[in-house]
Amino acid sequence: MPAKASLRVILFLAVLLLSATTLYATSWDAAGDYLAGWQAGQNPNGAWSYGWSTTPGSGLTLYTVNANNVGGYPQFDSWNDPNNFIYYTPVIYLNTGGEVNDNQLHHLPAGALVIHGGGTAASCGVDGACFSETIWTAPTSGLFDLSATFTGRQYTMNGLVEIILTSNGNSTTLLSGTVLDQTSQSLAQEISLSAGDTLTFAAKSNVGLAADTTQLDAMITAVPEPSTLALLGSGSLAGIGVLRRKLAR
Repeated sequence: MPAKASLRVILFLAVLLLSATTLYATSWDAAGDYLAGWQAGQNPNGAWSYGWSTTPGSGLTLYTVNANNVGGYPQFDSWNDPNNFIYYTPVIYLNTGGEVNDNQLHHLPAGALVIHGGGTAASCGVDGACFSETIWTAPTSGLFDLSATFTGRQYTMNGLVEIILTSNGNSTTLLSGTVLDQTSQSLAQEISLSAGDTLTFAAKSNVGLAADTTQLDAMITAVPEPSTLALLGSGSLAGIGVLRRKLAR
């Protein structure tokens, strides 16, 4: 095959690969998307929102104040609500430094996103009983792959974690469980969502304000519709046919 023809084949295959990658790359990462939201200089207004509530799925009070220090850890880029903030809780933060492993936190990885419940008794009903939350809002309708893991990262911690799906005003609990130090609760599920539906990832302490450093890893990926894949396949075959005819000349 001539060099120019080989180059055309390589370029064509590269275009196909780029098309396939675009189809499968529509995903949202709770930790990976967090920092980009803060760099925008405002509470994230895209798919993710951050705040607290007394009951997951019941309405969110947004965090409005940014800080670069939580409990003496300057590498924690955090947000909180000054009207409900005691002993650094409730809060959400990203560990922008290296792994933290000391007499408080237990192997908190670099880049970890933490949701830490807490707050005042007046705001939350019971000391330590309000949830810190991150909420993802579906931008379009369709099928989505959800993969989420909550991990305890604090000595003596005992926390409640939940994932709530809210659609048309109705809430469904997809996950509810307890995490202790270095234990996890996970969910992997394909779900059908309409634009505007929400997934709430929430955590609070079962034993008071302090013992609830909960790492959240959550990835949501759009599943391409069969018709879209078929269109890509037919377009690829047509393109290959054209290329073969050109190379045969």
